[in-house]
Amino acid sequence: MRVVLRSLAALLRSGSITHAGVAYDHVIESFRNDLFADYKTGEGIAPDLFAQFELAERAAAALGLRVCR
Repeated sequence: MRVVLRSLAALLRSGSITHAGVAYDHVIESFRNDLFADYKTGEGIAPDLFAQFELAERAAAALGLRVCR
């Protein structure tokens, strides 16, 4: 998590960008789950890693980035 935030902050400080956003791919139940057995099940994601997703989104937003889900 620290590496991601450090990289985003460095990019913003560089002054070389004019727009930035971050897109996160959430596990969302939809009709696609019925069509494809393994579609976005979230299976196999380590609990320690999964627990960091929301924090990463909040931190990116705090840096002023547009966060899309």
